[in-house]
Amino acid sequence: QYAYEDRTCGTAPAPPAADVVFAGEASRPFCDALSEFNSQADKIASSRFDPKMMREFVTGERFTELLDGLNDTAPAEVAADVRADTEWLRTRWDDVVARYDYDVRGIYLGGTAEDLAVFNRTHPDVLEHASRSAAYEEQVCEG
Repeated sequence: QYAYEDRTCGTAPAPPAADVVFAGEASRPFCDALSEFNSQADKIASSRFDPKMMREFVTGERFTELLDGLNDTAPAEVAADVRADTEWLRTRWDDVVARYDYDVRGIYLGGTAEDLAVFNRTHPDVLEHASRSAAYEEQVCEG
């Protein structure tokens, strides 16, 4: 059932890690930048996705600073993927979040399959990039 919903409705919560192997030393600056970004996302999740907190983050300077930090520190193996993913967050993702007034519940309850795929970064236009970034994070930063 869940796999069907994920494919049909776009409700997959995050892109799965790509089936790729990264070897070598971790890029500490990138992993630290990613940890900072994830920490902010965790704060929003802990607030039960409070729309006010989401709006303040996404429309504030910190969001841009964190995305710039990811771009600036991305290792060569995933630099193009990170740039594509951060551009997605700045544009298509931000458009969907703003359309639903920064209310994640509104996206899940009223969003189209397209809106959900954009929000969850499972849309075909970004999925490969987000999946490669996720694989790097799992294997190198967390591994």
